[in-house]
Amino acid sequence: YTQWYGDDWGNFWFPDNFEFNPKKTYQSYSFSPSLLSITGDEVDISSNPISLESGWNWIGYLPQVEWDTDTAFGSINLTHLDFLKSQTWNTTWYDGIGWWPGVAEGVILRPGIGMMLKVANQGTLIYPSDSPALSYDNLNTELYSYSSEFITSDWKVNAHDYEFNGAVTSKVVINGDRMGSEQDMLAVFVGSECRGVAKAMKSPFEDNGYVFLLMAYSNSNDIEEMTFSYYDAINNLVYNDIQTLEFTSNMIYGDAIESFMVVHSEDIVTPDNYRLGAAYPNPFNPITNIEYSIVEAGIVNMVVYNLQGQVVAELVSDFKDI
Repeated sequence: YTQWYGDDWGNFWFPDNFEFNPKKTYQSYSFSPSLLSITGDEVDISSNPISLESGWNWIGYLPQVEWDTDTAFGSINLTHLDFLKSQTWNTTWYDGIGWWPGVAEGVILRPGIGMMLKVANQGTLIYPSDSPALSYDNLNTELYSYSSEFITSDWKVNAHDYEFNGAVTSKVVINGDRMGSEQDMLAVFVGSECRGVAKAMKSPFEDNGYVFLLMAYSNSNDIEEMTFSYYDAINNLVYNDIQTLEFTSNMIYGDAIESFMVVHSEDIVTPDNYRLGAAYPNPFNPITNIEYSIVEAGIVNMVVYNLQGQVVAELVSDFKDI
């Protein structure tokens, strides 16, 4: 690293032998808003492969044009749940669909961006050296943002105020109901200070399910406790302090398939044992009811078998609150 010494000390960087490597990304801190200009020749992309190690890699973006993530990282043999993030967004690579969120959700790689890439396997990244066939100028980036009609000054965060970040991909269950609509919001707080906020996004793995891709921020490299709050746009309700989160730098909690569950119940009597009731009415035609209770939230699977041990119907296979 290097530091700038201002007017009182002669205006110079020390150490002065620091050199930028365009294949790397850098983190900078400024006491006031400023413009950092870096000049030099355009990088020859084809002759500058980027070596990737298993784990976290701080990588620079070499192309002078915009690319979608699938094309930009097409030279890498990616593994399910490899992870990419910038200062303000994140995306995950899934078997079968590639990077999500992707170009349709507003995730585009642009010159000047810095990124951290976490991969399971070593590899070599070679960015495409040609130009994209399609333009991203008219891309609607509203899908991957935290703008909402609800947002107030209390539900905003400036990523530049914090040194560390981490990602939480969540599904929300309140009073036993899976939550989510296009304007619903999930946020984390430390006291009254917002440390991250995300708008609901439709999951590519469910017909009508929503997930929340939240970037949380901190200036502590130690564990810091945060609390979740939720905005239900359909009913115009805010649920405050519904669950806690232990923040750690570069955390990755959950993904769009196996998500970090935010579960909250209000004024609900907690069962003290597991129970499976008898079917009623019995005999029935064509509908019957089966009551059950569980003592803790989790995946519930209820299956009907015939006398030969064959599956006749799967009645329940989902996350259920108590």
